[in-house]
Amino acid sequence: MQHRDVMWQGEAFPEMEYASFDWDPLTISGHGVVLWQSTPAAFRYIIQTDAAGISRTFQAWTKKGGRERHVHLVRGDDGGWLRDGRKSEELQGCEDLDFSLTPATNTLAIRRLNLRSGETARLTALWITSPDLEVKPLEQQYERIDAVTYRYISLISGFEALLTVDDAGIVVDYPGVWRQVR
Repeated sequence: MQHRDVMWQGEAFPEMEYASFDWDPLTISGHGVVLWQSTPAAFRYIIQTDAAGISRTFQAWTKKGGRERHVHLVRGDDGGWLRDGRKSEELQGCEDLDFSLTPATNTLAIRRLNLRSGETARLTALWITSPDLEVKPLEQQYERIDAVTYRYISLISGFEALLTVDDAGIVVDYPGVWRQVR
């Protein structure tokens, strides 16, 4: 498998997203539109990992109400993160990326962790909020329930969801939030 295209529809809010997944190493690129607090907004992003599935770069752009925002994150060889070219101490130790506008970033942790059924893992992700593109650490937990189901928990808020994924670890159903359009 070298390439897969998917489309998600927002269920919690009006949104449509198109994303492309390319492997060896994994690159995810996506773009979409969302109605954010009654204001139309647009977004696009690109994520690149290394051969081990470790997130290396993230770039995103959002536009809402005529205001554009950009962010560029790069993981250094020491595991530390640079935000827009500047080292950010608060982001040290973050393992994966979690962009609030897409379920595509769940694929990063699911593939990297490679859990067996019944296994659980905790991690600290770079949580990128939208549309403001603020970046902060977020403690998360993934539990593999079976071949296609994962329990995701935000350890700070307690938010929990049972994610259904395909054979590549791409979210098919994020109940009440996103679902793949087929």
